[in-house]
Formats: sequence, structure tokens, C-alpha cells
Amino acid sequence: MAELRPDRLIALREERGLSQAALAREVGVGQSTLVRLEKGETRNPREILAIARALDCSPEYLLGESDERGSIRAAAKPSKREKPAQPIVDQDDDVVQLREIDLRYGMGARYLDLPIAEEMRSFSREWLRSVTRAPPEYLFWATGDGDSMEPTIRAGETFLIDTSQRTPRMSDGIWALAVGEIGMVKRLHFDGDGVIELHSDNQLVRPSRVSEDELHIIGRVVAVVRRL
Repeated sequence: MAELRPDRLIALREERGLSQAALAREVGVGQSTLVRLEKGETRNPREILAIARALDCSPEYLLGESDERGSIRAAAKPSKREKPAQPIVDQDDDVVQLREIDLRYGMGARYLDLPIAEEMRSFSREWLRSVTRAPPEYLFWATGDGDSMEPTIRAGETFLIDTSQRTPRMSDGIWALAVGEIGMVKRLHFDGDGVIELHSDNQLVRPSRVSEDELHIIGRVVAVVRRL
């Protein structure tokens, strides 16, 4: 199995004039993840496509499978699972079918525009405009699991995630996120010094604390659908 070439990763990053922190932000991972990649401690990163895109090269070049730098546009051929995240428009112009994101799976990579599940649900385009200005291709739906966000989001309820919003600037709002391999929905409170508290709406669930580089924002929860 091919493994990441740290020397090529470092050379391309420096060629673009990017710091480790800047590239990590562009890829959508913590800086500590990028440090491990450049030290050769993580040889088969799941972020390889996002890294290749950020550095304008092919995944094969980063993995040492080719000496041609190439481009991800030419090299990346979506597999059956990796379908472009384009909405499917129904014959009724007001209906848009959105793909599902399954938060039960880890989503530490930036490649979150590729849905984990393929189930589709139809939403009114007019209604979507009333909750977000984001284009439909940035919107995904997920299903509530557990009671940590009750009564705001109950188990089994559908909620919409706007993946165009990935930079929380305020403590309000509900965010879909991943910490390591665990996907979840929480409110974020910034304590400073790179520490973030994850808060649930269920008052019986105590807040937890994570460092900023452990946290990956998937998107903002913009609506909860009680019935479909």
C-alpha cells in the first residue's frame, strides 16, 4: 500500500508559502494532525484528497505513486461512494433532494462535501431559502441520535446542516462537528487559550472540554424538521 511522502508534502506547502497552521485550516484539520503527517507518523491519511486539492497536485504524487505532480482535477476519479455533492432537482422546480450526512461516523477530513450515506430526502426550495442563503449543494440532512440536545433536537428528528458555515464566530448557534472519530451536535463556548467547551441542551449532560486542534467543524445546524 502506498504511503504519504512527507518530503513532498513539506516541499509543496513551502512552495505555496503556507505555514503548517494555514494549510491545516485550508484542509480542515488541526495543526497537530499536519505536524504528524510531516513527521511521517501518519502514513495513510484519510485527508489525502483534501490535501492534494489544497496543494494543487494529484494524490498519487503525494503518495509517491507518480513523479508527475499532476492535478486532482485530472487524477481524482470519484468512486461509487465519492459522488459529487450536487442536489437532485425534482421535476417540480420548487423541490430539491438533499443527501444525508451520518454523524455516527467519524468525519475528520475536510472532504465532507462527500456524503457518507446516499439516502435522499426532498425539501422545498422556497423553505430552504427561508432558513439559509447557502446553495443547496452545501446543505445536508442528518438524523438526531440520543438525547443530549433535547428538547431542541429529539432522537429521530431530522435537522439540516449548512456546510458553508464552518467558522463559528459567536458562542450561539448549534454546530455539527467531529472530535476524532466521533460525530456530534453541540453548542460551542470558547474559553480562550485554544480550549472549547462543548455544551448540550439537555441540562443533565455535563459540558466537555476539547482543544481547538481536536475539533473539526462540519457545519451549522440551521433548521430542525419535526415532521417530513
